[in-house]
Amino acid sequence: MKTVTTQTLANRKINEDLSVLKTTTKKVKAEVQFGSPQKSCTGVGICRVGVLSATNTKTESHSNKKAIAYLSLTREKALKVSFFKESLSEIAKKIYFHNLKFVVQDDVEFPQPIAERLEVPKIRLVTGVYKVEESEQFLTVIFNKLK
Repeated sequence: MKTVTTQTLANRKINEDLSVLKTTTKKVKAEVQFGSPQKSCTGVGICRVGVLSATNTKTESHSNKKAIAYLSLTREKALKVSFFKESLSEIAKKIYFHNLKFVVQDDVEFPQPIAERLEVPKIRLVTGVYKVEESEQFLTVIFNKLK
């Protein structure tokens, strides 16, 4: 029987976190504002997304309404949003990631520069409830309902 050490478990966790970023070759670092665009950014979902420069090392937001995330596409062309856990306040985690579910209250279209960087014509999230995957560094949502 193989003995699993604490170091082995730590290495597995690091590899899981790295795999979040290796799904695709293109990724965009962004600041995500939570809420509904149809409700002046109140409620749940994603209200706005802004690109952060490649040289921006920011991973913390210090806001209950915003977070820093990597955006990428899966091989199946679903949008993968990996939120840095350190950028999420405890309140934001409870409101937007409750029970490892992420709710999109209203459809939202991402800015064209993000779509262009991910090499797709457009990105439009559809209203729905999406599963959240948790790793040591990220809370990741795969938005497989795109228009």
